[in-house]
Amino acid sequence: MDPKLAALAGRLRQALDTAEKSNGTARTRAAEELASARAARSKLLDDLVVFAEAIGHISAERGDDHTALQWRGRTLSFIARGPADHVEVSFDGLLALAASDDAPGASMSPIRLYRARSEGNPWMVGVMNDGVEEVEPLFDIGLTHLLVAGLGLPLERPASGPQPGLDDLVSGD
Repeated sequence: MDPKLAALAGRLRQALDTAEKSNGTARTRAAEELASARAARSKLLDDLVVFAEAIGHISAERGDDHTALQWRGRTLSFIARGPADHVEVSFDGLLALAASDDAPGASMSPIRLYRARSEGNPWMVGVMNDGVEEVEPLFDIGLTHLLVAGLGLPLERPASGPQPGLDDLVSGD
């Protein structure tokens, strides 16, 4: 082989080896982040059961991909959706849908839980209203709102605080 061609092959091999190693590292990191997100979601679903048991008046059921809280014939479900840490919220077995022609009789907006980057309160509640997502921390104001709306608990709805900063709402880097 021509020496120039051999030198080019060596440089290309080295560049591709470096790229493959970097790609492998990125895949490993992504897999670790995905596993961490799934574990956090599973822990949240477990914590909701323990929370209901601590209250004593609310019954709880934990399935493979959901937790359901019940009180006086009403059900508030938290359903694991997607590959990572998102959770959909359902009232009485129906996904909380915005009122529209497609969902007659529905009165709630789509509601989801997701992890934010903030350490103090990593779980957020997002509620879509007219294409704008209103967000509040799950613990404790968001969960209280969900318990009042979903189970009809006789509690005063807490006042929503100011919206968290955008950096606190966006999960990941």
